[in-house]
Amino acid sequence: MPPKLNDAELREMLVTQNEYIAKLADKVDSLVSVVESLTALLANASTQNSELIAQTRVLTEQNAKLIEKSNMPPTPMTYGKPPNFSLQLVKTFNEAEQLKDKSLRAVIEFLPEAANETTTVEQDRSFVESVATAMGNSGVQFDSIKRHGNKVENRHRILKVPFDTTENRNQFIRKFRVTVNTLQNPPNVRIRRDMVQSELELLRQCRAECREKNEKADEMRFYVQDLEIKESASPKPLRRFNHA
Repeated sequence: MPPKLNDAELREMLVTQNEYIAKLADKVDSLVSVVESLTALLANASTQNSELIAQTRVLTEQNAKLIEKSNMPPTPMTYGKPPNFSLQLVKTFNEAEQLKDKSLRAVIEFLPEAANETTTVEQDRSFVESVATAMGNSGVQFDSIKRHGNKVENRHRILKVPFDTTENRNQFIRKFRVTVNTLQNPPNVRIRRDMVQSELELLRQCRAECREKNEKADEMRFYVQDLEIKESASPKPLRRFNHA
């Protein structure tokens, strides 16, 4: 039988047990706090993952359409093994991350550059301001306008123009040609949206095919509009430009 305890010993044991229970309760509270934090993190990660999956799904569908338009053959089987999609998957995720930024930018091509960078920056801003003002577009982020790439002799770098919203970017592109033609001494430039690498590859294919079609027709009958070749209802005489 266990030894009998006197009142003092019982009180001491009860105090010790109460202290132990209090410490245990503190640890339980800490664990509850950790679990709540982990639950919140998992919920946030789930939301971000859902958004990334949605973006990836959109890009995958776009890539499938691009492949179909360009008549690209499917990835071949190699040595009895299924194709390795790792690189394509990485590329798809990388392009998905670029979509948001690129959806806010327009690209102006063939805009002449000045002899020095400072003058080029001033002229670029002045040109974009003139166009934006004429069409009533207040969404241009003028401080972030910049030429892309290294300067090469006898070639004009593309000019990337950022906007506050995709809607303002789209309006700028849609009204660009008509607005530029109202300016005094309008430059012979063209505009497009900023694109990911897979779209740029298809754009080059479309433009090459369009040039061939126009040369065969001996008139400007076909043109490229956002990765699609379209036929003009009023063809113009074939003109050949020597863009620097």
